Amino acid sequence: MNFNSTGFVLLAGLTICIYWLLGARNRTRAQNWLLIFTSYTFYATWDHRFLFLLILSTGIDFACGLGLAGVPLRRGKLLTLSVAGVVASLFLCGPWNWPALVQSAIPETLISASGVSVQSGFLHQDADWNVAILAAATVLVAACLLAIGTLVRSRRYFLCVSVVGNLSILGFFKYFDFFIETISESLHAIGFDIGASTLGLIVPVGISFYTFQTLSYSIDIYRRQLAPTGSLLDFAVFVAFFPQLVAGPIERASVLLPQIRKSRIFSWPQMQAGMFLIAFGLFKKIFIADNLAPLANAVYESDRVHSGPEILLATYAFAFQIYCDFSAYSDIARGVSRFLGIELMVNFNSPYVARNPQDFWRRWHISLSTWLRDYLYIPLGGSKAGTGRTSRNLALTMLLGGLWHGAAANFVLWGAYQGGLLGGHRSIRKPLEKWSSRQSVVARSIFAAISWTLFFHLMCYGWLLFRAKSMSQISVLTGSLFSGWASLPAEMNTGAKLAFYIAPLLLFEWAQVRTGNLLAPLHWHWSVRVALYVCCFYLTIIFGAFGESEFIYFQF
Repeated sequence: MNFNSTGFVLLAGLTICIYWLLGARNRTRAQNWLLIFTSYTFYATWDHRFLFLLILSTGIDFACGLGLAGVPLRRGKLLTLSVAGVVASLFLCGPWNWPALVQSAIPETLISASGVSVQSGFLHQDADWNVAILAAATVLVAACLLAIGTLVRSRRYFLCVSVVGNLSILGFFKYFDFFIETISESLHAIGFDIGASTLGLIVPVGISFYTFQTLSYSIDIYRRQLAPTGSLLDFAVFVAFFPQLVAGPIERASVLLPQIRKSRIFSWPQMQAGMFLIAFGLFKKIFIADNLAPLANAVYESDRVHSGPEILLATYAFAFQIYCDFSAYSDIARGVSRFLGIELMVNFNSPYVARNPQDFWRRWHISLSTWLRDYLYIPLGGSKAGTGRTSRNLALTMLLGGLWHGAAANFVLWGAYQGGLLGGHRSIRKPLEKWSSRQSVVARSIFAAISWTLFFHLMCYGWLLFRAKSMSQISVLTGSLFSGWASLPAEMNTGAKLAFYIAPLLLFEWAQVRTGNLLAPLHWHWSVRVALYVCCFYLTIIFGAFGESEFIYFQF
């Protein structure tokens, strides 16, 4: 269920209405029950079996959080969690014919009106309980590990259960096939054929995001930076909060959990800000990102040889497509959350105004970059271990950041490239700053413009690595970048389309950078705001690429 779908509008709208009816009676706990119901319903629209992993991760980290703080996990609560987990595994992972179950609960007239085809029988003909039994066994193993922890009473033990448990789930579903293929191909290249086959696993949507979110909860408790919550309901909402469940931002428990626990107050300014964020997000998704996608796909989804201008313009298109697509999701998530009285962190802050990689990563996917900094880069030693080790720490952090995005060689290469940019910039930063401080204002301005131009194109080459379908395509595109420039006049039409679609974005970015306020248009004169809204509305209606196209980061 996408944010730009009718189904989501209905689900979110109904939830918000009921939510504030409950809020009028100060029923915070009832509001949280509504949030968890909506969140699980929202997540189940992709595949109801994915819910099992979400619930399993929630149960493990809730119990580990209590164990890390020395709070006794009573046998009754552990038994309840175990039984609930086993029932959930059999119910969610069993071969139930869900359309038939839905048909039994919903009147025939409504199903006919929806146009959904329904098979007969409550079980599929190829019913196989193996997956459900394996899931139930996984729950029992997790319960046994937690039970052992109540006897051992070691904080490090509970941290290991949380980290190993979460990373095992993430690693198996996201990286198992990738590593099997890589090992098999490597051995085959030197003459060994092990005949290994992949499992064809489907990557559960959002697993990278909620895994990192729950991991930060356990690690913060271990570091004594956070007290655990004793409410399983509140923690479940923290893990599965539907606006940011699938593609972030990756929230910290120290920020989100207190908002979930306290009473939320209806506020018109919050509603106004939420409406602006949702509208701006939809504009970036429908008018900019989805219109730029065909310009990028014309090169990256084609097998023919392209000229340098074609590749460069397609890469420009993808650079703005991925930014508008991903930041649109974050904006809509923040907007919907504002309607629920909850504030999510800013995930993007005009990243393409950056003149160096360090500044870029302070502005791009802020929730991930700060997570990697706090839980990987600094524990490795950060920048306090000498130049060589600092470069190593940067390289490892960005390499794993690339792997976080996907199980493919191009993502690993992209991460290594980003680590190289950060390390290279760090080595020349102080000499450049010293040189720049001795120059005139005009010279510094020229240097700043050159720095921005150079770095923007270095980032664009990074997006080429990110977007390419294979290592061979990277090689071909890189080799073709500097050829065929005589065809530049023929690409003017593509360049004009690109400029048309990104022009409104540049206006917004200019206003945000100039004022330092990401909600700057809300403070403009009412006549300017009306003109802006009308202009964006008509641009979207006339030129928008309508359709329920998925957000790019859903695959991560």
